[in-house]
Amino acid sequence: LCECFNKWTDELKAKHSDNKDFFHIKPDCRGSSNLIKFLMQLIYNRAVLDPGKLNHYEAFSPEVYGETSYDLIDQLLKRISLKEADTFLDLGSGVGNVVLHVAAATKCKLCVGVEKAEWPTRYAESMQREFRFWMRFFGKSFSPFRLHKGDFFSDDEFVHIETTSSEMRKLSMNDYVKEIINESNLIFVNNYAFGAEVDHKLKLRFLDMLEGAFIVSSKPFCPLNFRLNDRNLNG
Repeated sequence: LCECFNKWTDELKAKHSDNKDFFHIKPDCRGSSNLIKFLMQLIYNRAVLDPGKLNHYEAFSPEVYGETSYDLIDQLLKRISLKEADTFLDLGSGVGNVVLHVAAATKCKLCVGVEKAEWPTRYAESMQREFRFWMRFFGKSFSPFRLHKGDFFSDDEFVHIETTSSEMRKLSMNDYVKEIINESNLIFVNNYAFGAEVDHKLKLRFLDMLEGAFIVSSKPFCPLNFRLNDRNLNG
């Protein structure tokens, strides 16, 4: 099979030797839904060598790790269309599979994930490397993305962000998450085990979001029958 493949590629190169752009990745060559699903599973299997380490946390604590299925995010992206000027944010991004999925499937401006747990962020580094390799291998383009390790509310952890003028900005994780929340058009929060305190802090952050932006969470931030009144207006 390898000999047949090499023979075929040699013939193809000779046939298109005058066309320099033939073998280049086209700028908007996105993968199909089926291909992205296959690649995300391949990337996960190669990057996450011991999935059991993702669950070494105290039960029902804010650090309980939960993976989000491919099909759930696929349905989400079909219902909420991200445009080229939009930003996607995943709070509690785990190994980064949701961020990478959105980067592969949409043409949004930026996809960002923030996770503080040790083992998920270790595996997120491997996920990024595998993602870049396999997307290039299949000749598919993807949106810019960033996966950060840190606490949403920390003033002692910092990120360095390259600006459009190639200069570096240093921001505390607290300020950085505030900034990204205020710029995001779609925020995904797998907050099933975050706890009331974390949920409340996030609700206060969401007050300054863009008009018309979406929040998708695994647990409601307020009761389904919630209505504003004089008592809860500032809560």
